[in-house]
Amino acid sequence: MMNFGKYSLMACLALGLAGCSSSDNDPADNDPAVIEWIASFDLRIAESVSNSSEIHYLTDSDLDEYKPVYSPDGSKIAFFRALSYGDGNVINWNSQLFVMNSDGSDVKQLTSGDYMDFNPMWTRDGSDRITFTRFERNPPNENVKIPSGMKIFRTRPDSDVGEEELISDPMFFEMGYSSLKDGRILVRREITQEYLLLTPDGEGSPSYETLYYPFENTYLHKMTIAHSERRIAYMKVDDYGGIDGLTKDSYSPALIAYADFDPINLTFENEVEITEFDPSIVSWYPSWDPDEGYIIWAHNNKINAYFLEDGTTTQISSNDDLEYRYPNVKGSVK
Repeated sequence: MMNFGKYSLMACLALGLAGCSSSDNDPADNDPAVIEWIASFDLRIAESVSNSSEIHYLTDSDLDEYKPVYSPDGSKIAFFRALSYGDGNVINWNSQLFVMNSDGSDVKQLTSGDYMDFNPMWTRDGSDRITFTRFERNPPNENVKIPSGMKIFRTRPDSDVGEEELISDPMFFEMGYSSLKDGRILVRREITQEYLLLTPDGEGSPSYETLYYPFENTYLHKMTIAHSERRIAYMKVDDYGGIDGLTKDSYSPALIAYADFDPINLTFENEVEITEFDPSIVSWYPSWDPDEGYIIWAHNNKINAYFLEDGTTTQISSNDDLEYRYPNVKGSVK
């Protein structure tokens, strides 16, 4: 195992850092002509395709916009806007969750902006719901260093502000990631460094199953389960310091990796690292091809694609003057 140093819980959750090194692979190695994707282009939501220099902006807000994700049928996009950045610490941001049609029309606000609401994900169980994580402070908007909790909520694209539902156990500090077709949600429980599958019960008493990851002191985040539910991709920080790392201020360096995933036996196996260790790089936010032929991710503020069949990488973003973050493949469900 490579030694990455110790990185803080809060910094590992930070959304504003980006990497600064590009892929060495020749773009001619592959012709990803059919990759349709969205991302934050200089913190505005836009879409593009990998064989074109055309960029189609979907929003025109003056506020910074983050983490766009397609709905399962591709008809809608969820994302969040930062209203304020507080003292700069991500836990003290204020943001609002939004949903819109995939052409940028009918933008609808889903949360109030009293908290830091982030990391929207769509459910895969047919319920057409959006899960998200909230830094909940007490009282709201007070500039405190430690939130009263990091909790997982869900809402619907037609819900009004205030109708979101808490689905995680409020006693724990948790972040939500991908979901499964049976309704379980992949969760990272902070401080204790556990990976779990959460089953909501709708009454505030969810059940949890513990996943086994074979390496200790390794922080996995931005986790996304592939369509087959037999693979998982993630950011990986080794030698994570847990509570001891809370004073650190960076989660670089991190790798992008994928592994076999077993939602029945609750295991990660056969991990493959698709980026190399470099302390100057932050590679982040992997997204699966629906057919699992490739993974895209943000790397050096550009978007790369890694092809599983031959292990090659190519850059698919077209404008080197733009900063690209948080890519999501059309047809992929995070």
